Amino acid sequence: MNLRALRAFCLTVTRGSLAAAAEEMHLSQPAVSHLIANLEHELKLKLFSRDKRSLVPTAEGRSFYREASRAVAGIEHLPQAAAEIGAGKQGRLRVVVMARLAQSVAAPALAEFANAYPQIPLSIEVHRRRDIERWMANLQFDLGFEPLPVTRAGIVAELLFSSRLVIGVHARSALAQKPFLEAADLHREPLIAPPGDTLLRQQLNAVFQQARLTPNLMIEASPAVACQMVASGIGYTFCDAFLAAATIGGLTLVPLVPSFTLDYGVIRPEGRDVTLPMQALTDLVRRTAEDILSRTPAAAQSSERKPASSSALISGKVG
Repeated sequence: MNLRALRAFCLTVTRGSLAAAAEEMHLSQPAVSHLIANLEHELKLKLFSRDKRSLVPTAEGRSFYREASRAVAGIEHLPQAAAEIGAGKQGRLRVVVMARLAQSVAAPALAEFANAYPQIPLSIEVHRRRDIERWMANLQFDLGFEPLPVTRAGIVAELLFSSRLVIGVHARSALAQKPFLEAADLHREPLIAPPGDTLLRQQLNAVFQQARLTPNLMIEASPAVACQMVASGIGYTFCDAFLAAATIGGLTLVPLVPSFTLDYGVIRPEGRDVTLPMQALTDLVRRTAEDILSRTPAAAQSSERKPASSSALISGKVG
């Protein structure tokens, strides 16, 4: 595959026009257009919708861009990596985090790591779970933090901590006054749900399926946005202690019954040795998460009944 064609495609997407991409690459617009046309022919994909005024990425183009941009960025980083190696620096630690853990858990842990190991260059990215696992298996990251279980081969996973799934409600709502909530308490209330292709949405759906009830879905939004909306007084949502910790005021967490656990882990490519810095960062992430859980009673594990795992709930094997 032609690297110049990939770069032409990525620049056209990010800069918004052939003219801007051509200027960046010091090529003519027809040359850039030809590179993209050849790439489309090779891939058998339509990457752009064309009209007289602009190029708009198609759905196929947007999906391909996520992969192409990573490949181009990785190749463009090679000279910097070589310079760091030549200067005797330790290799860059490439870390990827799922959004649910990014703000409240990963950010403080990474900041503490950077202070303790200033000689180690860090690369930190936040991505969706499906992308994290694919890119991790392809060796594009050294370490990742995400919910378990892992669904892709070529990845080693280790459980770090667990939390109960909880219900986020507005602090002054009637739901906030209850000691716990069941699907029967919730199904008529307006729900702000995560998008349908997320793990959290699968868990939410399984809760209502187990109860043979249908939720009153009002809005779909990212989990972080859902928590902020609920904190502003709109509906309720399903979340964990880490999403709630990133929300500023107004949100109350109520335990869900029957309870089950959300497991979180550290992942790395199969065959990759764990270095001392990798272990140090893992320990910092675990400690940060455990501190949040210690301050979140609603997310504490129930002593009355062993919680089901999220994978068990989704598969219908809840005791």
